[in-house]
Amino acid sequence: MYPSDLQTVTKGESVLFQCRYMSGIPTPIISWARSDGRPMPPNAELLSGGVLRMNSVTGAEAGSFRCRAENAAGSVESMATLRIQELPRIRMEPEGSVTLMVGSPLVIKCIVSGDPIPRISWKKMGTSLTQLSTNSATLEFASLTKEDEGTYSCVASNAAGQMEDRLQVIVEENEEYLQQGSYPQDRQSPQPAHRYPQEPENRYPPEPENRYPPKPENRYPPEPYNPYQTESPENIPNTPSIPVVEHEVNTRVGMNVDLTCMNIGSMPVNTKTVWSRADGNPIARRHKKADGILHIRGAKTSDEGLYLCQLIEPSGTVLFQLNANLVVQATRPPIRSPEEVGRSPFNWEKPPVIRPPPTYPEIPRSAGCPASSWRCES
Repeated sequence: MYPSDLQTVTKGESVLFQCRYMSGIPTPIISWARSDGRPMPPNAELLSGGVLRMNSVTGAEAGSFRCRAENAAGSVESMATLRIQELPRIRMEPEGSVTLMVGSPLVIKCIVSGDPIPRISWKKMGTSLTQLSTNSATLEFASLTKEDEGTYSCVASNAAGQMEDRLQVIVEENEEYLQQGSYPQDRQSPQPAHRYPQEPENRYPPEPENRYPPKPENRYPPEPYNPYQTESPENIPNTPSIPVVEHEVNTRVGMNVDLTCMNIGSMPVNTKTVWSRADGNPIARRHKKADGILHIRGAKTSDEGLYLCQLIEPSGTVLFQLNANLVVQATRPPIRSPEEVGRSPFNWEKPPVIRPPPTYPEIPRSAGCPASSWRCES
């Protein structure tokens, strides 16, 4: 089961499971179903190669799924489990800002939801940032003082992320405020004129209408699924993550080495492997590609770098990616004459040196010796 038989995602993200059969004659047929017998989610897609994909999960997709590989000889099954998390949702009561007199009671509620259940923490932002020691969903003040004035922040966090909301508390010392009778927490009282003539008229200017604009539902969007890295992530819809495997291969200059993307027996039907270099340079023509393997012939220092292998369906969907880092180490050249370099079986640049047989000048014969005689007397 690829990439894992247990996956955890956040609402709004996408997920895929790939069920692979190792062998079977005749070729097995792959099918998916919920283990509890419920119908498959409407956003579930069964792709070639035994891939089950679900886009923009809502939470109803959570549970166990059964993969079944079957042919005339029998069948086998494998299980996959999906867990779905939800970002915290948070709301404070009262909201925005509240103005009260010294001595007034105040209760601040932090209402949260999410999956798993969020943890609550409080902070106060006044002349300095203070972390409050309580983890309760309610913050109570029996009698407000001027030191209680400030902005209170409630932070809700779980495994999916965290959200924050704030409330500004203004504590007045104006005695004339008492003449208004009751002091509801969600009402701001107008400031009496001429109480403090040395201060500006608008001592506490009203808060901007959209001081805390609503947070988007997907505050932490998932990473985009972009197999070819040709577009910016902002322009790409939510798509499943690609299983990526990384490894390093070491060799020496002049040696042959193979970079294996995937064994041909484990490749889904009708898929192909595509090799490329991460730096954008073309792969040297002397290197060969066959059956998911890149054969490096006569390695050079220029061949060093990161090689990418992608397993692609006919529809263009990338199911798997391998990042192979090739390290080419220099070797000490053997001691030999330049003419002998052509004898190296790994020098692909120079043709072998071909030496013609030696020739010798003809030995002049004596003028007194006939050509038909083997003996000549002087």
